[in-house]
Amino acid sequence: MDYLKALAALGIWPAIYPLGAFVLACGGEPAHRLRFHPLLALGVGSAVATLLLMALAWIGALRPVWIGAAAWLLLALWCWRERVWTRRRDAFAALRALLRRQGFAAFAAAAIIAVATFFYAMYPKESLLGERDEGTYAQHALHLLRGGDSRIDLRALGIAEEPSVREIAAGHAPELPGIYPTGDRWTFQFSAATPTWMAMLAAPLGPQGIFRFNALLGALNCIAFYALLRRLLPARARAWAVPALAVFALQPAQVWVSRNTLSEPLCAWFLAVGLFAASVAVGRRSRRLGLIAGGLIGMGCFVRIDAIVFALAAAGAALAAAALGRNARATAVLGETAIGCFAVAALAMGYYLACVQPYLLGLTDVVVAAAVATAACAFLAHAAATAPSPRLRAA
Repeated sequence: MDYLKALAALGIWPAIYPLGAFVLACGGEPAHRLRFHPLLALGVGSAVATLLLMALAWIGALRPVWIGAAAWLLLALWCWRERVWTRRRDAFAALRALLRRQGFAAFAAAAIIAVATFFYAMYPKESLLGERDEGTYAQHALHLLRGGDSRIDLRALGIAEEPSVREIAAGHAPELPGIYPTGDRWTFQFSAATPTWMAMLAAPLGPQGIFRFNALLGALNCIAFYALLRRLLPARARAWAVPALAVFALQPAQVWVSRNTLSEPLCAWFLAVGLFAASVAVGRRSRRLGLIAGGLIGMGCFVRIDAIVFALAAAGAALAAAALGRNARATAVLGETAIGCFAVAALAMGYYLACVQPYLLGLTDVVVAAAVATAACAFLAHAAATAPSPRLRAA
């Protein structure tokens, strides 16, 4: 029975791709044509799944077995609807064409990512006890795995009347690290985005799933980084993407954070796929895809509250592009990206206000200033992008 439960809980992972493909299919052209793009589908699917898991954790309904079973059903329905077995020949042909086109670079990149993943996964830093922020994320994930609720119900645990607990609640004793004493249901300090995914991986794999979740994300971040470089670099300079990938994947900071139970890798994932989606949107001149790209960048704010600086940077970049005005169609796409980024970042701030209020209040000065600046840049960029050009007014 335990093996069947573990198999059921694994369903969330293969269902990420069809979930993202479904959302892209509803995004109009050319997002519909890109619904089978692996990186875009995984990015969009992981964003939607993150929001669903966070909502379930907040209402106390994070049940990995039932979620996984529903995900297996979603995967089966999507495979039947899309007739994926008829697309195998096209998929293998596209893979062969990619390997012929990139040649040695593709094999070198795969080898670098494999070596990096070995270092990420084989030497995790176990941090269920202590270790400051790492321990907070790990304990949050373990709590979700046990009860399915992001909050700590003291009465359900039978410790509400403990003298030490009452002393902390009354402010007569120091607070526990990483936990806010908020009535009878205490609150973990950080967002539940990363702990929910850790709990979903720990359901079939045990506590080791908590420690190795970021190893998986570290490998995905390497893939996204390489794809982004290949897209942004000019054709004659794309060979430099391989050594750049080696530096990124094997640098001490990347290895360290991928071995720890922190939220930076998930935030970096949304930033990388968001930038990749924005570059595709500009290339295809798709406003809807630009809006989706902005939403992906803004998803970083659901993972980390300080990711508001990335939303501000994206909106500022869109405003700068509008001020330069060198490419009206690209400016229009980036204007939508700025709005999408601001909208999701604003929703994330609402999440912190409702679910992790003490954490938000402790950073009010910085967060409010960055949020206001993000809103101003986003709306100015959107207004500049949608305003008629001087040539049209002259005509």
